[in-house]
Amino acid sequence: MVGLVVATWLVAWFGLGGGGEDRNRSAGSAAPTGTDPAPEESADASGDPAGEAPSGYEKVRDPEGFTLTVPLGWLRDKINGTDTADTGDDTVVYQSPDNPLTRILVDSIDEPNNTPLQVVTYGFTLGSSDYRNIYRGRAEEPGPENPTKDAAELRYTYENAKEGVVRDCVVRVFTAANDDLYSVRACAPAKDTPNARTLLTMALRTFDPGPT
Repeated sequence: MVGLVVATWLVAWFGLGGGGEDRNRSAGSAAPTGTDPAPEESADASGDPAGEAPSGYEKVRDPEGFTLTVPLGWLRDKINGTDTADTGDDTVVYQSPDNPLTRILVDSIDEPNNTPLQVVTYGFTLGSSDYRNIYRGRAEEPGPENPTKDAAELRYTYENAKEGVVRDCVVRVFTAANDDLYSVRACAPAKDTPNARTLLTMALRTFDPGPT
């Protein structure tokens, strides 16, 4: 659904503090830069080896067909190009009901001739001085969501002037089991728990693109 040319909505989306209204729908109801070190793995992804959600989380089958794990009680939204922030087509958003700055965003990427590393390298533009690139490159130890092990990651921080807080964001682009490209992004205030890395790891531990 989202091509490389559309991926530049990253800046517009966060520059507007998330964009659009928050809908009260629960999740259950519905070129490389620098030589920075690879992103840390800080999440505790322990739990049922069968892929069930650990305490405080729930495994959700999204109306778009994919499955992921999100914190209990999170709200689901769907943003399209007609919204205030010009995101990609049909971006699915799960966010904390207590803090809209903490969220997970999922996109299917319609770029069959590009690898995840190419998408991360050329498809995301951090054009504002409020953004700081931390890492852009191959992902360490891709999980079962990425059978081909070709995942790439972008990690950056963004200072939200309106709220006066710094958010840490991690984007993982990967080829899923159905051979489609997906982008799963987690953002959270830098000092919050769970942090962005934990949210991303939890979301991906049960990720399934669904029927082809």
